[in-house]
Amino acid sequence: ENSNMYKKYIEEIDKIYATSTYKEHLKQVMIEKQTKIYHLPIFKIAVSIVSCLLLILSVFSIYYFNSDHNVSFLSKHEFSPLLIPNNLSPGYGGLGLVGHLGNDTSLFPHNNPYTIDEHDRLPVYEDRNYNESIYMSDYSDEEIIALLEKAADVFNTNDYTIEHLQEDIYSSVVNSDIYLNADYGEIDLLSKYKFRLCLKEPHHIGIKTQKEVEQNILVFLEEYNLIDIEDPLIDVYITNHVDDSNPWRVRISRKTGNEIQDLIENQLHYYELYIDSSGTVTEIVYFDMDALNKVDNYPIKSIDTALKQLEDGSFIYPFNRKEIIDSSDVAYTEIVYDCFDTRKYYMPYYKFYVKKQFDDGSSYYYAYYVCAIQEKYIEFEK
Repeated sequence: ENSNMYKKYIEEIDKIYATSTYKEHLKQVMIEKQTKIYHLPIFKIAVSIVSCLLLILSVFSIYYFNSDHNVSFLSKHEFSPLLIPNNLSPGYGGLGLVGHLGNDTSLFPHNNPYTIDEHDRLPVYEDRNYNESIYMSDYSDEEIIALLEKAADVFNTNDYTIEHLQEDIYSSVVNSDIYLNADYGEIDLLSKYKFRLCLKEPHHIGIKTQKEVEQNILVFLEEYNLIDIEDPLIDVYITNHVDDSNPWRVRISRKTGNEIQDLIENQLHYYELYIDSSGTVTEIVYFDMDALNKVDNYPIKSIDTALKQLEDGSFIYPFNRKEIIDSSDVAYTEIVYDCFDTRKYYMPYYKFYVKKQFDDGSSYYYAYYVCAIQEKYIEFEK
């Protein structure tokens, strides 16, 4: 009976989420214990204690090895410093910048998949090509076509022809004179990481509430079958809303079951649907940021610390602007990822929606960005 019980415990050890070396060590300990003679009451007590320890270890192992919210209980983690170039220049970041956000604060909340947790560590990714142009003026036709074929897969499109723009309208402004002509529209390249589908028959969804837009987008996805994501995350958010025209833009990304990874998908690998002033979807752009090299998961600063930096003028965008900001003018806060000019990393930033008052009495909200990574992990190159 005791032998069968030990066999059962060894089988349970195999189910623990831990290294094979550690599990083999536990098995060896159990085998050694089996060769000893115990009085029955002591044996039962020992078995109970071992069972409890195995249960605790199993739960801890699953949490520790699978969670992005992990804090090392075993050893202090050493972080590599993020070396930032010192030659920052005015310009725009790569992902989340917007202008006038309007002044209706009820429209600001949206389906950002990440709830800010100041105890989290968020991943930072190296931009391997930060010194290179994202455009393709030096690419061969074969390289362009390979990217276009990837774009066709992104838009779930198999039936297309390869076309060239007319020579007399080609200019340096056009990123590539090659495009794909498909049933639903034309697929071209905005950059190495941005693929665009211009719809031949724009889809009207109307100017509605966020929830209504989300429901209509689900109908659009089912009808067109251009985005092959099962149970997608649909984020309807405001952009450049200064009048009564359509305020919404739609971002679609893949759900992973992990809040932090959902944020990465939402910020670095996503579809964006552009909606014109009449409420019509005219084009879809797929963003696939080249952020394959993860540096590490870095601790983020508190919202209060970031707000203090905002008030002190220590924001990363808008560039070269010296002004006094009152934190009471912040109506909405979220974390987004961006890669601002001359910076080497895709990093998390606090995005604050800040009210700006103008001489004519009008007021609008603008986006201000403060780096979310704690300052002690950032160094500027000499």
